Amino acid sequence: MVVRSVARILTPLLFFALVSAAAPVRAADDPAGFIADLGTPAIDVLTSQRPEAERENQFRILFREGFDVPSISRFVLGRYWTTASDPQREEFVRLFEAFVVHAYSVRSSAFPGQTLTVRGSRLDGERGAVVQSHRRTERWTADPGRLADQPHR
Repeated sequence: MVVRSVARILTPLLFFALVSAAAPVRAADDPAGFIADLGTPAIDVLTSQRPEAERENQFRILFREGFDVPSISRFVLGRYWTTASDPQREEFVRLFEAFVVHAYSVRSSAFPGQTLTVRGSRLDGERGAVVQSHRRTERWTADPGRLADQPHR
């Protein structure tokens, strides 16, 4: 039950909001393009009918390329990061990545035919931008006003 609650809160936030150290330049120059370029291949991999292990491996590659997993892990662990030893931190980063990759792989395969349409973006102060997107599946359509992705610079 707790894992589901944490996953519901963290996975949408992590998927689009936090980006890797290499990505901020792209996110700052073209936030809508960045989200489209990250989201479309991720949806393709996650909704494919490939075996679960293959989907996970392919998504893991995208996740590592698109997100700064160690920084996200540090954020998630919060104040406990400073009291954790280096081996504990490394283990947490490894387990956190495995959790996110597995959670997305399992959930998304239940929604084949997903598409992501980026509708535009606007600057959000000096911290980044808000990207308006619309996600559609064969089973349901997300309210486009509620999907606001915020890649940070």
